[in-house]
Amino acid sequence: MVKCLMKYLLLILSLKLSLLALTSIKEVKYESGISIYGQIGYVELKLEENIDKKTYKIQATTTSIGLVKFLSSNRTDTFISEGNIKDGVYLPLKFTRITSKADYKRTRIYIFNYDKKTIFKTEITDSSQITNTFNPISMTFTEEEKILSEKKTENIDFATNDFLSLYLNLISKKLLYGKIPYVDMKEKDKLLYLGENSFEVHKNHGKDKYSVLMVPDEKSMFFKQVTSVGIAFYGDAYIKKISEISKTIN
Repeated sequence: MVKCLMKYLLLILSLKLSLLALTSIKEVKYESGISIYGQIGYVELKLEENIDKKTYKIQATTTSIGLVKFLSSNRTDTFISEGNIKDGVYLPLKFTRITSKADYKRTRIYIFNYDKKTIFKTEITDSSQITNTFNPISMTFTEEEKILSEKKTENIDFATNDFLSLYLNLISKKLLYGKIPYVDMKEKDKLLYLGENSFEVHKNHGKDKYSVLMVPDEKSMFFKQVTSVGIAFYGDAYIKKISEISKTIN
């Protein structure tokens, strides 16, 4: 009887430990568009949360299609936020933004130091340069590609959010009303959280202003649709959910 009880307790303990080690993974795909163009591309999100370590990693990738893809030189943007989860609040430790085109790549990395209230920024720019050399003997041209790389580092003003952790804190209802600073925000820009899943964005020293409205999904933690209303020259922009996958791994 005692042996059976011990086996039962060990089984319960092992189940609890395995649950603590679970990693939750959610993958969401959105269609992106602008009112004057229609669909222009896709946005893909992937969120990983480690229940035991209370850590998270979220990645968002934007790609374009059709004419916009051609006009933007096949541009893609990748955003990655990694950090800890404390009392339901997502606290980034590292934020990475990568912008890639056909002949250009810029990587920006932000490291958060909460003790010193500083953020260390590293920016690396790689671009390709094509040179043509003429050989008078063979009467031919030789094409050569060179990769030019530039690196800059600096300390910037501290903020407790990046672009993606801000989104996660909104979903988990940990975002306060009012002005919200975040890293990678352009100087003189403003982001105001108005409540009820709506924001007001100020760009170009306040000359341009538009609203961001988010439609919740009752079956998911991710929004069903996000619409930016009144963007100058472009009309309204939107992302609309088209698929979502959830799974857990040990």
